[in-house]
Amino acid sequence: MIESAEFIKNLIYSWCIEEDRYGLTLPNIIGAVRLMTEKENYSIIDFFNELPNVEIDIKISSCGDLEEFVFGTFKREDAPKNYYKQINSIYFSTSEIDVNNYEELISLFIENYSDKIDNGFYSKNYYTKEWSDLTEEDIEFLKSINK
Repeated sequence: MIESAEFIKNLIYSWCIEEDRYGLTLPNIIGAVRLMTEKENYSIIDFFNELPNVEIDIKISSCGDLEEFVFGTFKREDAPKNYYKQINSIYFSTSEIDVNNYEELISLFIENYSDKIDNGFYSKNYYTKEWSDLTEEDIEFLKSINK
């Protein structure tokens, strides 16, 4: 099986570059790693510990359609990287996220998403805004990126 850091890089690249989407929610990434790697108990802490090894610039932004933060990478239409605050390999706008260091960033995401992840809610419906387990569409996409 693929290592989780390599899987996350492939996941974000496939979703953001190949599919031309803006990003994935943290619960979606955690659910994907749990399903597609041997790390069935993969956590928010594991994710943030591995991000420096992902070898892709990660941009956290607010997705108005989902009303959630999403993890993606840079696109042509984004502001230059120096516009964003950078902590390790993560970039974000200080108008959307107000943290001073990596520990505060991790705490923010634990506070916002640990209950969802603990309950097996990895996918947020675009239309209803309801959280659920990974959908069949999610699973088909995940299977397609590791071929």
